[in-house]
Parts: sequence; structure tokens; C-alpha cells
Amino acid sequence: NCADPPAMSKVTDAVKEGVNVLIWAFVGFEISSKSGDSGRPGLELAGPFDVGSLMEYKKSLGAMGYVDVVHLAALGGWNGPHLPPGFSGGELYDAFAAYNSQLRSGGGETDGANEYIWDGFDWDLEGHDDARSPTNELTIECLDQMVEMSAAAKADGLLVSMAPPESYLDTTSSKFS
Repeated sequence: NCADPPAMSKVTDAVKEGVNVLIWAFVGFEISSKSGDSGRPGLELAGPFDVGSLMEYKKSLGAMGYVDVVHLAALGGWNGPHLPPGFSGGELYDAFAAYNSQLRSGGGETDGANEYIWDGFDWDLEGHDDARSPTNELTIECLDQMVEMSAAAKADGLLVSMAPPESYLDTTSSKFS
């Protein structure tokens, strides 16, 4: 939480010790009542972020000489949502890009280095404590969405990383190959 100075002082100390990638948890997609040209429901990115505080923190790191710190948005998390079914990876990326570039398109103040909120995103799609949860399975549709969204982000010059989803590596399952 960028609005919590004690928590951010720990992050700043880590940066001073050499950490150069910060992954901000967690963002996810929400189906919105807005519809696109197709008349289908739209998508919006949502997360527990105070964008203004995050941008101020990025500026403060830059003022201290840490302009090379990479900021990524984490998607998923343990017990977190997977990607919403029925949307292409391109549609998901468009929602991410719209949120990520809101400072440029919304008249917010940018200084070139801070045109975007994040430099990319980190896939962290994991399982759930409840063994019956649908997020205990990484579906083919979800994998396809991840590939398409990652390719779109790369094409826009953003970074993509992934935490290996070890919770899916069940060698006793007939789905494992």
C-alpha cells in the first residue's frame, strides 16, 4: 500500500539494497456493465491501488536515483481469480492497457518515464485453499488468454513475467503430461 509510509520505507530500504523489480499485488479483471461495439459486456481492470500514491512513490524513487526500478502489476495470487472466461487475450490486454495508460489519456501529469502506471505485469495464477474451486485448474482457455495477452503486451514494449504455478504440477493427475 503506497499510502502507508512505514510499509513503503521497507520497500525503499529493499530498493536501496539492490532490489530492482517491484511487483504490486494484486489486480484483476471485472466484467463491467459498459458494452463495446459488439454489445457484449466490457472489461475493466481493478485493484486495491491508490494510483496517485503509487505514482508519487515512483517519482520519489526516481528522485533518489532509482529510475531503473521496474514496476509490475501482479495478476492472480493464491485464492485469487483467474482470467474471466469468454474474453480473448486481446480484450484482456486492452482493458489492462486502458487502465495502465490512464495518466496519459486522463490528463494526468506524466514526465515521460512515468507515462504508465506499470512497466508490465506478472502472471501469478495459482490454486485455491478450497479443493473444489475452479481456480485449482489452469484451463486451456486461460492458457490461451495468457499467451495472447502476453504477446500483446510485448508488442507494446511492456515486460511480462510469470511465477511458475507449482500448485498445478500434480503428477498423479491424468491431466498431467
